[in-house]
Amino acid sequence: MTISIQLPEDMENRLDRLVHDVGHDKSFFVIEAIREQLDDIEDAYLASAVSEKIRTGEMRTYTIEETRQELGLED
Repeated sequence: MTISIQLPEDMENRLDRLVHDVGHDKSFFVIEAIREQLDDIEDAYLASAVSEKIRTGEMRTYTIEETRQELGLED
């Protein structure tokens, strides 16, 4: 997949220096940055989406007692 982005000048300068100093191309570092952050970004946005669904009543939460009963874990 090809993506085109426009970086702020300071970020582009840092990336250019890194490419020059280390020798990998820009794509390598952009992929590494995305790989490092994607899990956290997914967690944050998915948690926000679920929270909104709970707030609007589209989803509900369950108490530990309800969960234990549903799973047959009652003592």
